[in-house]
Amino acid sequence: MTVRKKIDRLMRFEDKLNQTAKKILNVFAFIIFACLFLSILDLIEFVFACWSVMVLIGSVVLLATIDIFVKFVISYESFAIKDQKTARNNLFLALFGTFLLFLIFFVFLSPFLGVGGGRSKPRDARRLSDMRQLALAQEMFFNENGRYFTCNAASGDCGGAENNYPSTIGNYLTTTPSDPMGSATPYFGIDNVQRPDAFCYYATLENINKIEPGCDNGCGFYSATAAGNFYLKQRPILFDDCIN
Repeated sequence: MTVRKKIDRLMRFEDKLNQTAKKILNVFAFIIFACLFLSILDLIEFVFACWSVMVLIGSVVLLATIDIFVKFVISYESFAIKDQKTARNNLFLALFGTFLLFLIFFVFLSPFLGVGGGRSKPRDARRLSDMRQLALAQEMFFNENGRYFTCNAASGDCGGAENNYPSTIGNYLTTTPSDPMGSATPYFGIDNVQRPDAFCYYATLENINKIEPGCDNGCGFYSATAAGNFYLKQRPILFDDCIN
């Protein structure tokens, strides 16, 4: 087989590859639309739509990788027979496609690799917001009752919640927030049944904070107290430990 015939065969294969990619895109576009529509109607779980997107991305990346390899081969063979135009065009497209693939991998894998904090920073922002919400609810409870809402998990008066963390704060917070990671890093509280004039709840942060005052060596916890919200270096045990 001559080099020219080999190049022609590779280019025909590339055309079929592109046609296959278009068909896959059309099929999955319909599947994703159907899954989203059915999930809105609560007929199926939204996770099916998410999995459809992931399978689509995986299929496109696989076909794109094969296409890039074919373009490199065409470019190499074209240079061999001094077909400079075909060689340069395919080499440029192959290099550009390689760059796009690296970009896609970086965007989709960075949250799992912890690049730039990934998804942990939004989760920490949620934790800070939850602790502020708890402090506000307690202050509203205090203004009406002259004391803070008390909770002792050992006595079973935390609404079934563990770690001395209440499931509710009166009518001001009928359902207390939970950590974005669920049971992996639950919110904690300190028993304040004997101290109705105080309270302390705290969250475990994923990113060590070194910017706030007193966090030179890093603060990995954030508290909600009667005195406000504070970054903490260590997990608090006593009420005094909850204030930085």
